Amino acid sequence: MKRYMVFLLLLIPLFLYSQEKNNSVITAYYDFLSLTGKAESSALMYHSLSNNNWKVDENHLWSGVLPGSSFLFSGKGLKFSIISPELIISGNTGYDRSELSDGSWWQGRGLNAFLSGGIKLDSEFLELTFMPEIWFAQNLYYDILPSAVESEYGYFVYSTIDLPQRMGRDPLYKYNWGQSGIRVNWKNLTLGFSNENILWGPSKVNSLLMSDNASGFPHIDFGLRKTPTPLGDFEFYAIRGMVSESDFYDSNPDNNNTFISGITTGYTPLFIPGLTMGLKWTLMTNWENWEKSWQLQWFGYDYTNDYFGGDQMDMKGSFTLNWRFPEVGFEWYFEFFREDYSPSLRFILLAPGHAAGWTVGGQKVFSLSKNRGIRATVEWNELIQSRDYEIDLGAGGIYYTHSRVPHGFTNLGQLLGAGIGGGSDSETFLLDYYDVWGKAGIMLQRINWNKMYLYRDPDTKASPDGADYLKQNVEINLGLNGSLFLFDNISLFGNMIFSYNMNYNYIQNNDKFNFYGSFGIKYLL
Repeated sequence: MKRYMVFLLLLIPLFLYSQEKNNSVITAYYDFLSLTGKAESSALMYHSLSNNNWKVDENHLWSGVLPGSSFLFSGKGLKFSIISPELIISGNTGYDRSELSDGSWWQGRGLNAFLSGGIKLDSEFLELTFMPEIWFAQNLYYDILPSAVESEYGYFVYSTIDLPQRMGRDPLYKYNWGQSGIRVNWKNLTLGFSNENILWGPSKVNSLLMSDNASGFPHIDFGLRKTPTPLGDFEFYAIRGMVSESDFYDSNPDNNNTFISGITTGYTPLFIPGLTMGLKWTLMTNWENWEKSWQLQWFGYDYTNDYFGGDQMDMKGSFTLNWRFPEVGFEWYFEFFREDYSPSLRFILLAPGHAAGWTVGGQKVFSLSKNRGIRATVEWNELIQSRDYEIDLGAGGIYYTHSRVPHGFTNLGQLLGAGIGGGSDSETFLLDYYDVWGKAGIMLQRINWNKMYLYRDPDTKASPDGADYLKQNVEINLGLNGSLFLFDNISLFGNMIFSYNMNYNYIQNNDKFNFYGSFGIKYLL
């Protein structure tokens, strides 16, 4: 199977067509255009390869190089195309580091590589996509903290999450189905079975509930794509799927898989132009409970009446708002996230901020001559554990964990939610310049990694010396990135991140530097 997938990927450069996935350079450019009124997304809250279609004004900076509507074969209601192949090489000098939205690809210390591409067949009612991913990580040694799970490389705080600090000691060669899937469409109704990444909400850096920070997982989704009505635009999706354990958690074969279900909705009121509201939630349970969850838990709620961890399912939810003003090139967005199950209205009224996190952000486009422009983005994420754990609910757990669902909110050892992880906060500033030749950007970022390791009463696996403000593990990042078009069908892109990690591994004055560099090439038509 592995050789077959590699063979197909090697053939892909012979064909020329492109379809964009989440967080690509081109998708970010379309988002930039949407702030000027020159592009409109097909999605309100549910972002994926199959739902990533844009209506774009013909007169824009990259109109001469971006993929159009050509196909390898088109006739009798069938369209056959090639999804542009993409190759990325990256490296880290000090420890594992990535851009927090790199999907299945885990980028350790040393050399890393990623290859993707595929083919697509479309008809009026059916879409078939084959877009596998292959990646490599040299995975050189770096210091980690003592593990809290069976594997020596596991997470250092709790045993109730499959989040390895390092993916073993050997080089990694991995392949997966990537963004592959089968989809049936009728008007705006859609039903699909796929492995594609799904991203919910408007966040640009850390989407709190569902992000591109981990590998996609096999799932069925069904719903209503963005649909105009007399009251405004509506969108609805429900998913049912399976997430899996990494090789670095435990040796128990009975807990290798976890059932996940979720619902996301989006609504843009006709009477408030540019405003979009979203409500979304997920439910996870051990795989042996999947039948009950499939049949009964359509709205993701656990009916148990136990206050203190008796619930058998892990429920999360969030509410999002984003408001766009294309006439002035501005957008602001907000996400309120609830991690833990609340058994009653009384509980909610007593502790409305229980296990809550939030994101607030905004972006502004400054138009220059000849359609050139600058986009500034600011985002602030907070996932600090609420204080009521200390006075009411005992120790509790950090966000994205659960006492009855061993793996936590992960797939194959990476978080499905925000890349910064539970207990952390971050502030990010992005500045991007767009021109006819491509783009250039800068990033400034501060991440305080898992404060709860220090702040919590150390009755489980918290810092053995207790809380100490001077041992916070804070990373300061300076990034430079860019993309360049060559020969009308070649896109080159790269990223450099200089990281200064203060109190690495929560050891005071143990400061560490890391340089992350990546270079990619993509074939376009």
